[in-house]
Amino acid sequence: MSDHPGISGTPAAAANHCNLADKVAWLRGRLGAGDEAIETHFAWVFLAGDRAWKLRKPVRRDPMDYGTLDARHRGSEAEVRLNRRLAPNIYLGIQPLTRTADGRFAIGGDGAVVDWLVEMRRLDRHRMLDDMLASGRATAHELDRVVVMLTDFYLHERPAVTDGAALAARLRSQVDANSGVIATLDGADATKLRDAQLAFIEDHGGWLDARASGGCIVEAHGDLRPEHILLDEPPAVIDCLEFDR
Repeated sequence: MSDHPGISGTPAAAANHCNLADKVAWLRGRLGAGDEAIETHFAWVFLAGDRAWKLRKPVRRDPMDYGTLDARHRGSEAEVRLNRRLAPNIYLGIQPLTRTADGRFAIGGDGAVVDWLVEMRRLDRHRMLDDMLASGRATAHELDRVVVMLTDFYLHERPAVTDGAALAARLRSQVDANSGVIATLDGADATKLRDAQLAFIEDHGGWLDARASGGCIVEAHGDLRPEHILLDEPPAVIDCLEFDR
C-alpha cells in the first residue's frame, strides 16, 4: 500500500513511491550481529547498535490514524515530547527516512522524505522491570525510586480535564467504543457490562466532579506496565501512548 496515491511522474514523486515493505526491508538490512527487528500492531522497531528506531505503520483504527505521512510525523513528534517527561535520556528525537529518485534510502539524507523515525537509545532488556521481577533481581530500593519518580510526575502534571461533565462524557464515549469491540465476541455480556459501567458513571457524578475539579485527571502514560519501566540510574518509563490524549 503506497502512502502517496496518485503519484505524478516527477523524480521526487517517484522517490515517494515506496510501500511499507520497502522501508522495512531497507531498515532490516542495516541490522548486524546482535541486532533485532520487532513488529507490533502499529509499528516496527529496529534495534541496531546502540540505537532503537521506530517506524510507524500507515494504519487507521479508532482512535489511531497514521494513514498519512503528516500524521506519522505528528505522532512521532508527540511520542518524543510525551516520553521525554519520564525518559529524557532515552528519546533522542525524530529523523526523516529519505529516498532519492533512483531509490536509495537514508536516514536524514538529501532525498525526498518518505517517512519519519523515532530515534531512541537502545535499552538493556535485562534491566526492564518485568525481567528483573521474573528473575528476582529487583530490589526494594529500585522499586522505591520508581514510586518516587511516578509520584512526583503525577503530582506536578497539569490537569488535562477539570470539568466533571466533560470527564463523564469522555468516559461514556469510551464505554460505548469498548462495548462495540467486545460485542463482536459476546453481544449479551457486552451489553450487560456497558449498562453497568454507564450506571456507575451516572451514580458517581459528584465523585467525578471532585476528581476533575481537584486536578486529578492528568495526561499521564496510558499503558504503564512492568516491561515499560527501566530500573536504571535514574529509572525511566518508556512507551507512553500518544495517539489518544
